[in-house]
Amino acid sequence: ALLFGSQKLKEAGLKKPLRDARILLCFSLKIEKCEMMANLERKIGNDSFAKFRKLIGRRANFEPIQYITGLQPFYNTFLEVGKGCLIPRAETEFLVEEALTIASGIKFPKIADLGCGSGAILKAISEELKKGIFIGIEKSRRSLLWACKNLKECSKCKLILGDYELGAFMKNIDIIVCNPPYITEEEFEKLPQEIRLFEPKSSLLTKEVFYFYEMALNFAQNALKKSGFILFEIGAEQAKRNAHFNRISPYFEVHKKIKDYGGKLRVVVLKKISSNLSKD
Repeated sequence: ALLFGSQKLKEAGLKKPLRDARILLCFSLKIEKCEMMANLERKIGNDSFAKFRKLIGRRANFEPIQYITGLQPFYNTFLEVGKGCLIPRAETEFLVEEALTIASGIKFPKIADLGCGSGAILKAISEELKKGIFIGIEKSRRSLLWACKNLKECSKCKLILGDYELGAFMKNIDIIVCNPPYITEEEFEKLPQEIRLFEPKSSLLTKEVFYFYEMALNFAQNALKKSGFILFEIGAEQAKRNAHFNRISPYFEVHKKIKDYGGKLRVVVLKKISSNLSKD
C-alpha cells in the first residue's frame, strides 16, 4: 500500500511522495508511524485500501495534507483545519512567543487577534496564560467557523464576525496580534500549487504591500491602551521595506523586530505612544 501510494504521488509531481503516503496510510489505518514502520510487510484489508486510495487521490490533486487529515500542530496545541481557513504555519509561532513575553508583565491581559482565521494564535496564547480576556475578530464566516471549533473549550475567548472598522468600538486592549494577508500577486503566482488551489486567497493576498498593516494601525489607534502593543507577522516584501514601519503612523513607534530561524525578518512590534481619538 505504501509503495502504491508513494508511486502515485510521485507521478503526480508531489515533492515528498513517501512522507505524504506514510502520513495518509497512518491516518487511514488510525495507527502511529512507529507501528506502521514495524509492520511494513503487513497486508491491509480491501476496505482500508479503498479508503487509503481515496486519500491518495485527493493528495495527488494537490489538496493539502492538513485538509485531508483535518489537523495541524501549532505551538503547544493541535488545530482543526479544512477548506475555508488558512493553514497555520510554524513562522507564526514567533508572533505567539513575543505576545506571551509581553503579556507576562501584565496581570490580566486583554489580547485581540485581528483576522484570527482558524483561531491558532488565540488558542496557543490562551492555553499558556492562566488569566486574561482573548478576543478574535474575523471577517470570513468560513474561517470563523473553524475558530469556533478550535476555541469551543476556551471560556476566556470571545469571537466576533467583523473587520478592522471595529476599532472604533473596542477599547483598552493591551496587545493586538495580527497576521494579515501580505502576499503580493507576483509572489502568489510562485507559491506551491496546493496553496494556490486550495487555501483562501482572501487570507493570503494583499492589494498593496502595507495595505492591511495601515488598516490594522487605524484599528489599533483607538482600541489599544496607551503604551499598548501591536504585533505583526510580515512577509518578504514587507521585510524589504521594513523601514516603512518607522513612519507608518505618528501614533506608534517600532519597539522590536524579530527574525525567524531562517534569518528572515518575521515579526515587527509597534508600541502606541499617543492618540488623538481616545482618552488613555
